[in-house]
Amino acid sequence: MLRRCLASVRASLADHDELIVVDSASVDRDAVQRVGEEVGALVLRCERPGVNRARNLGWSRARHDLIGWTDDDVWVDKSWASAIVTAFDNRPSAGFIAGRTALPQGQQTTARPVAIWDEDQPIFLGPASSFLGHNANLAIRRDALVAIGGYDAELGAGARFKSAPESDLFDRLLAHGYTGWYEPSVLAWHDQWRGSKDLFALDWRYGVGNGARLAKLVRTDRGRAKMLIRDMVWDAGLAEVRHHLTIGSKRYVLNPVVRMAGGVAGFAWALPTPLDDGLYRPRRR
Repeated sequence: MLRRCLASVRASLADHDELIVVDSASVDRDAVQRVGEEVGALVLRCERPGVNRARNLGWSRARHDLIGWTDDDVWVDKSWASAIVTAFDNRPSAGFIAGRTALPQGQQTTARPVAIWDEDQPIFLGPASSFLGHNANLAIRRDALVAIGGYDAELGAGARFKSAPESDLFDRLLAHGYTGWYEPSVLAWHDQWRGSKDLFALDWRYGVGNGARLAKLVRTDRGRAKMLIRDMVWDAGLAEVRHHLTIGSKRYVLNPVVRMAGGVAGFAWALPTPLDDGLYRPRRR
């Protein structure tokens, strides 16, 4: 997947652009190094796991003012990088651009796709927006990342609170006065490689991460916390249960229940954790 991803990103880049791969504590660092070098990427190694820890290492080493992100299970359109530049040129006040992430051809029957946002019109992303995008296809101005202290390393896959890495980032960008746009011309495809058993584990992690995000928001932004409670309990919880029962898809009824249970656990776990400038204080190793 990494080789496919990097080939697509490299094909979209201009000569003066740079390509950085961050190896987040993989078990086969030589393979990651080899695949990265095939496309002339700078490969960085993060020995401690955690997707946000890896992202912080990546953007801190980047030389340019516009930073585009994707993941190894994604591939991008050949116009991806130029579309990012154009989107920021057209939206000079935007701190971030969320791209269009579509289902790959042949995967349209996937029961519950992961990390997909496939609208065909631009959307303003501000304080009233509950959903603001995925890091699988995202671009951020460097000065915005500097202003908020980057990603919270205690959130996301491989970290203490397991998920919600970019959702928390968006919360803090909005709190600092930044807004963004969803831009469908910034196009990518996200491979739906997970099976049904993987989705249960993923829903638990989603719940834990969003519970931790909520525990932060109740201390920093009560208005946005109320919006998240509605999303967790209704939109991604009870409404989804009702939807699956209505269409006869009982196989997936337990997924939102697992997600809500994870949310309760994550909230209880994170609420006593101190914050430093809006970031969870790391545990002592």
